[in-house]
Amino acid sequence: MKQKTSKKYSGHKFRLSEESLARILKISTVFICAMVIVSIVYSNNQKKLANNEGLKPQSAAAISGNVRVAVIVLSNNQNPTLIDQLYQKTFGAQNSIASYYARTSYGNLSISGDVFGPFPHSFSSSAPCGTENAYAVSQLGNQSSNYNTFITFTPEISNCTGSKAAGPGVNTLSSITGFNYLAIHELGHESIFSSLGHASRLNNCVTTSNDIILPKTGCTITEYGDASDPMGSSITGYIPDFQAYNKAKLGWLSSDYVDNSEIYDLSASEQSSGTRLLHIPGSTYFLELRNDTSLPSSYTGGVLLRQSGRFAGEGTTEILTKLTAGQTFNDPAKRI
Repeated sequence: MKQKTSKKYSGHKFRLSEESLARILKISTVFICAMVIVSIVYSNNQKKLANNEGLKPQSAAAISGNVRVAVIVLSNNQNPTLIDQLYQKTFGAQNSIASYYARTSYGNLSISGDVFGPFPHSFSSSAPCGTENAYAVSQLGNQSSNYNTFITFTPEISNCTGSKAAGPGVNTLSSITGFNYLAIHELGHESIFSSLGHASRLNNCVTTSNDIILPKTGCTITEYGDASDPMGSSITGYIPDFQAYNKAKLGWLSSDYVDNSEIYDLSASEQSSGTRLLHIPGSTYFLELRNDTSLPSSYTGGVLLRQSGRFAGEGTTEILTKLTAGQTFNDPAKRI
């Protein structure tokens, strides 16, 4: 890490050098990194903020080891094929919820468990979402204590495609289509997974000169608008890693504070080492690089600027823009 001097001005600026663009676009199966030049100079009447100010992601301890999941099927139809499908989608060696968590946690977390049922029921197809969960868990009897969390699968109760309405520890799904994404999303809300919030997108909040103005006329939020994280919208046939902020909240990586005018080598958050998340002290802003070629191009080839909880509430994240070579961003209200 090299120290870089700059002319004094009020606030912070963040710039990608032209050299960094080439490094961003140099895609390798092993490593991608971008050089981010960060210039921070405070005006004379502005106190430099301590590193512990701002909403840095916090986790009491890394979410690691083994999490036991019980999938409980409520159905009046005997369907052995469905039971096998659910087992493979949840616990299989490939393209499963278990393999997803092994990948996104850098091997820190494993998922194991069982599929139970089908158990007959008398709920109507329009039953309120979540009402059947106590009944589902009761079917396990004393075995329920062997599991950390539950997924109730209700193919005949079409009113609920995915919900946390049942409260802590129980999630409801009713469709085999999109099962993995919906299960990972709902499990993300669980306290055992640090109660992650939705991955949102702010629209029309950044001017053409990359000034961020909040609130700004015409600035809106799309609650599930960040497709680079399963806590946001889904991508057909693919589930990307959790974004770096959520990985830090889960204890799988640490965020580095931008503390001076410096050059940072920012590694892609899919990598298992390096600086993968930069936090601007005294603010809710975070910088991240992604190298997942399965993501839409709007999330790769530059550094993503997000904030945590400022607009949609605690626990959420909001993506603002992607910075490419030579671009800066400014927040006049926060003197950033």
